[in-house]
Amino acid sequence: MALAEALADFELSDFADAFAFESFNRMQQEALPGLLGSDENVVASAPTASGKTALAELAICKALAEGGTALFVAPLRALTNEKEADWERFEELGYSVYVVTGERDLNPRRARRADILVMTPEKTDSATRKHDSRRYDFVTDIDVCVIDEVHLLDSDRRGSVLEVTISRLRRLCDPRVVALSATMPNIDDVAAWLDAPAETTFEFGDEYRPVDLHADVRTYTHGENSFADKYRRLYRALDLAEPHIDDGGQALVFVSSRQDTVQARLRRKLATRSPNVTSKWAHAASTTTTRRPSNWKTTRFGSLHSTASASTTRASRKTTRT
Repeated sequence: MALAEALADFELSDFADAFAFESFNRMQQEALPGLLGSDENVVASAPTASGKTALAELAICKALAEGGTALFVAPLRALTNEKEADWERFEELGYSVYVVTGERDLNPRRARRADILVMTPEKTDSATRKHDSRRYDFVTDIDVCVIDEVHLLDSDRRGSVLEVTISRLRRLCDPRVVALSATMPNIDDVAAWLDAPAETTFEFGDEYRPVDLHADVRTYTHGENSFADKYRRLYRALDLAEPHIDDGGQALVFVSSRQDTVQARLRRKLATRSPNVTSKWAHAASTTTTRRPSNWKTTRFGSLHSTASASTTRASRKTTRT
């Protein structure tokens, strides 16, 4: 469905330039009536890379068109920086975007005047606790709250913070809540908690994934030396990625540390005997301008990408878990 045509149906034509694409995919089309034709809370679960960010942006556009203020709750500070860069499109339309995190000095006046606020759960928690102060009173004037990665509710360390924060925010100003996630097996429970009716509760399965994902579990030989085992896992993952690279494709491998990305690069150099292999680091914690989550490190060589994030090692097209 053409983006401009779809937005026109909901009198949001002025926001067409806020999107970086020209048409909605099937998942987004099915969610449009619930997002734009209703004021009810929304809960949506959809596969990674299926276009959930557009759902957040649609909810924000609706709030802005009605003269309201939007709050986007991102799970990581690095993602707040990323949204600030991505949403320069809103700035070009005359709407202000303001990031509030612990690493930045807060300007209460700018926060009050912002059309879109971007915060982490922890900073939102702090702001809602201090809502009666002049410094944080802006948090009581929110019309829509978009929660990215709402499955963090199940996190041992951060789940309770997010749950209490959203509950407190609803008590303070009762905003419309739009909760998004790629992994939400108990979507009905979350919808009941947020008072989202069935008409605005969406569970999109793998058939909505834009690229087919084939998951598999591969084993590796391990011994009593944990240090050696770590590299056995790494080399096993690189061996699995190799056929896709040789076929002209790309591979993304998740490893546990920056050192492992270096080791992967060296292994790849030895395998290719190529003097033209290059390396590029991206570590969000090292600079405020980096647009990666703070626990990511990336090395690129040829068409193999090694990214340090979690201990799970994956190769694109075929997923390997170690």
